Amino acid sequence: MGRIHGIAAMTLLVLLSLPASGVEVLDGAYRVEVYAKYVDQRLETTGFALAFDDYGNLYIPHVSGHVYRVYPNGTSDVVASVSGTLRDLVWTGGTGYGNNLYATNMTDNSVIKISPSGTVSQFSTIYSTPVALQLDTVGNFGGMLYAGMNVNDRVDYILFNGTRGVFSDFPYNNSGGVEGIAFAPANKYGGKMYLGIYSSNVNSYRGVYSMNTSGIATKFSNDLAWAQQIEFAPDEQFGGGMFVMGADALSGARDLWSMDEDGKATLFAKTDIWQLGGFCFGPDGAMYIAEFSYEDRSTTISRITQIPEPATFLLVSLGFALIRRRNRSE
Repeated sequence: MGRIHGIAAMTLLVLLSLPASGVEVLDGAYRVEVYAKYVDQRLETTGFALAFDDYGNLYIPHVSGHVYRVYPNGTSDVVASVSGTLRDLVWTGGTGYGNNLYATNMTDNSVIKISPSGTVSQFSTIYSTPVALQLDTVGNFGGMLYAGMNVNDRVDYILFNGTRGVFSDFPYNNSGGVEGIAFAPANKYGGKMYLGIYSSNVNSYRGVYSMNTSGIATKFSNDLAWAQQIEFAPDEQFGGGMFVMGADALSGARDLWSMDEDGKATLFAKTDIWQLGGFCFGPDGAMYIAEFSYEDRSTTISRITQIPEPATFLLVSLGFALIRRRNRSE
């Protein structure tokens, strides 16, 4: 708990020094604050994911091959530069994959490993165009890494030693592919694997699918025409719900949607900068979301939190009043 409190305290320093972001949350129960911002003329848009390590550092992949690290005090540096196009990224601390980052590189059809010191090595060669990557932290799917492919569409599992195998050949070469993977909590959304699917020519494949442990896919929602990153929220501030980065039309901008257990999508957040990048939930329970601006090659990380209920403020005020009264009487 001490580490989480420390992250929150350092965040305040960053928020005071940066301008507002372009993110707009449509649910009035939440507020947006800027967590960090950096500018690099070498960068292209962000990939599909953000990831925290066990020390409160936040990592952001860019499709230009650079992985940025944002420290809890808001400063940033490039932890690794790779020749290729990076799309998804996960942290695997405390598992058989070691305390490392793993990322999909579409250029050389691989999953790469990045150590905390920035050492890059090829971990696994993927059959064709890996896009999505996710670690089963719930345990319903063997606690393994899973990679989703474009072009020759399918989902592969990857063992601790980098050996891979086919988990499911869905969605069957549909001129699109798997662009997001997430694992539902055991007590919500059926505890299944969920896939964000894009297809340029097969309407019925577009959207969000659930997948059981046998690799059989079932259409979960038709509300999005282009589904990319999927994440499940912690219970505290976001109710343990599903959030999906995607668009309700193939030509639409990439926005953030909440999706209930019946597959109904509701627009949660959008931006007026260009389009939203990757997102994740931090150790403090907040949502962190990236935006990239081509105008000045800047990346802005915003932090979204729930606004406390008025009753919470009243209880805090009463608490301070009781403490002051007690101090005066002693």
